[in-house]
Amino acid sequence: MIREFLQRPLRPESDHARAKTTSRFESTAIIDHRDLVSTHFRQYPVLYVDLKDVHGTTFEDMQTSFDAIVIRILKDLSNPIDGVLDQNFLLFCDQLYHEQGLLHPRGTVLQVISQILQRVFIMPVVVLIDEYDTPIHSAIEHNYADLASDFFATVFGSLLKNNDAVYASMMVGIWKVAKSGWLSQLNHLEIFPMHAEDDRYAKFFLFTEEEVEILCNAHERVLSIEALQPHYNGYAARCSSGFVKLYNPFSVVRALGRKKISNYWVETENIRRCRKTFGALVQGFVITLISF
Repeated sequence: MIREFLQRPLRPESDHARAKTTSRFESTAIIDHRDLVSTHFRQYPVLYVDLKDVHGTTFEDMQTSFDAIVIRILKDLSNPIDGVLDQNFLLFCDQLYHEQGLLHPRGTVLQVISQILQRVFIMPVVVLIDEYDTPIHSAIEHNYADLASDFFATVFGSLLKNNDAVYASMMVGIWKVAKSGWLSQLNHLEIFPMHAEDDRYAKFFLFTEEEVEILCNAHERVLSIEALQPHYNGYAARCSSGFVKLYNPFSVVRALGRKKISNYWVETENIRRCRKTFGALVQGFVITLISF
C-alpha cells in the first residue's frame, strides 16, 4: 500500500485506471490528511527492492540470487517505460545486464538505477527495501557472514548515503538494526522496533484488535476474536494512545478465509537453527552471537 500510494505512474493512465487506484484509499484514514495526500500521493518514482529471495548456501549463490532480483527490477521498470519515456533508460538496461547475468558491478547497481530513475522522472526516488536482513540470516547459517556483510555495506551505503537521487527510504526486517557493521555507513537512521516504549508505527504494520473485530464481522463471525486471540495475538506495542494488542495479519486473513484455526506462519529454517543452537548449548558448547 505504501508503494501504491507513493508510486508515480510509469505510463499514461486512462481515467478509469486512475479512478480505480484512487478509490483504494478513499475509505482509509489517510484521506483525512489532505495536505499529505496533495503533496505525496503518486508523486515519486519508487524503487522497490524485495530481498526475501536473496540467499544461498554459498556467497556466490547469494550473489546470483541478488543478480536475479536486480534484473527483475529492471524488467519491471523498462516494460512500462518502453515507447513512453526515455529511450536512454532502455539503453541503460541493456548495458546493465544480459540473459546470463548482471554486467554492472553489483555493489553500486541499485544506486545507478535510482539515479537513472531520478533523471527520467525529474523527481527524486523513494526507496522501499523489504526483508533487508534475509541475506544475512542465510549468510550466518552457511558461514559466509563476513563476505555478505561487506557486500551489503557497499550496496546500502552507495544507494542510501549521500545519494541526491533518493528523497527518502524505508527498510523493513525482523532483526534489530545496529548502527555498526553492514549498516554503519547510513546516516540519520530512525529505528522503530516493536519493543520500544513508544513505537508509533507498530500498529500500522500489524492488525489491531479493533481491525480484527471488523474483519470477523465482515466474515459473518465464522471465527470470533476470542477464538483468534490465543493463536495470533502474539505482539504488543506502546503507542501514544497507550498499550496496543497486535495480531499477525497473514494468519488472521488465512484463518478467516479458510474458516479454520491453524499454524499458517511457519518458518522452518529458523526452527532448525534454534534447535541446532539449543542442542549445542545443552552439550556444553560456547555459542558466539553475531551482530551486524
